[in-house]
This record gives sequence, structure tokens and C-alpha cells, in this order.
Amino acid sequence: MTSDTSNTEVVLITGGSAGIGWAAAQRFLSLGYRVAICGRDAAALERCQQIVPQADQQSMRARLLTCVCDMGQAEDIGRMIDQIRGRWGSVSVLVNNAAIAPLVACDQTTEADLAAVWAVNVAGPWRLTQAVWPDMVARGGGVIVNITSLAAVDPFVGFSLYGASKAWLETWTRALANEGQAAGIRVVGVRPGAVETALLRRLFPDFPADQCVTADEVAAAIVGLATTAEHPTGTIVTVAKQPC
Repeated sequence: MTSDTSNTEVVLITGGSAGIGWAAAQRFLSLGYRVAICGRDAAALERCQQIVPQADQQSMRARLLTCVCDMGQAEDIGRMIDQIRGRWGSVSVLVNNAAIAPLVACDQTTEADLAAVWAVNVAGPWRLTQAVWPDMVARGGGVIVNITSLAAVDPFVGFSLYGASKAWLETWTRALANEGQAAGIRVVGVRPGAVETALLRRLFPDFPADQCVTADEVAAAIVGLATTAEHPTGTIVTVAKQPC
């Protein structure tokens, strides 16, 4: 494949093959961005290539890059960044969306649970941000959108590890916002409440649908924060039926 490193902005969305990530990818594609999405399931990523909107489908497929990547593995992250750079150049918008959410009572939590949540929800965004930050500094700016959760401030029972990891991500968002200002890097967050996704139904099959927002509503907030400077760096926007 011919390398293409033109100035068209490049968006990288982790956990991009379903739910919030895929909804955000479609919105960015519709605005003309080049979009790289990653996930662990190669088949799910391939399905995304096949179901891009019918209008201007050929153009959208050309602007969608799928990358198999486990966010808990440093080697995978490095290979993905090399793949994106080789195709399009540096990432200008990073959406740290991938996360795992074990529903486990505190006294039943294992060392393996802790290690898995740390690897994906904490170390994953840290490693990926470390990878793209120098490129953003070199190009004079960029945007990082961290997807947190209402669980960061009001976790369900059994979500102690998940909620704590998202609270870390919120603090880290504000810290990065301070560091990035001099380089023109905006760092913001989106804090969804309950979102109507397959993940929610797997964990909470009886959760009331009228208390959920849609993945596209969250995606709209992500794209809005990434494409306009209306909200200052360090802002964390809640998207929920009953925002805190």
C-alpha cells in the first residue's frame, strides 16, 4: 500500500470496533477525517470496514484504518503507531476509549483482576499518550480525549476497580491538560453514564433503558470536544440522563 502522509488530520480511537468507539469513528469519518480504530477482535474490525455508511462508501473506506491491538500489550501499541505513521503520518486526535469493566465484589477481586484493569485502563492510555505526545509537540498541537465514566465519581457496587481506574484517568486528564498547554495540546474528557451498548446489557441485563444514553450521544460529545475549542483544556463533560 502506498504511504500517504498528507496534512489531513488523523484520529486514533481505541476500542473502536463497537459501541462508543465505533459511533465516534463514523462521526469523524463523516467530517472527512482519516480514522484509525483498534481492538482485539480482528473479525469485529473487519465488519466495521464492511458497514461504513453507503453514501461515499469508497471514500470512507479509504479513510478508515483498522488495527488489531491489545491495549494491555506495549508491543501491540508500538506496532499500531508504526502502522498509522507508515500510512498517514502522525496522530492529531487521540481518543482513549478502550477499557475493561469487571463486575466483581471487593472481597472476590483477584490479583489477576487488578493486573488486567491496570494494564488496559491505566497503562494502556498512558503508553499510547506517551507514543503520540512527541509528534503532537512537533506538529504544534493536538487533541487527546479521554473517555472516563460516571463510575469515577459514583461507582456501582462491584465496580471498585473500574471506577478507581476511571478516577485515575480523570486526574490524569487534568494533569496532562496543564502540561500540554505550552505545546498547544488540548486534553479533555467525556464522562458517560449508563450507555445502551452490548457491554452494558452483558453486565446489567435489567438496567432501565430510559436511564441510558446512546453511544451516538457520547460520540457527539467526543467529536464536539475534539473539533472545537469551546470547552477549555482540562474540561470533563458528563453525558448521562442524570448528570452529576
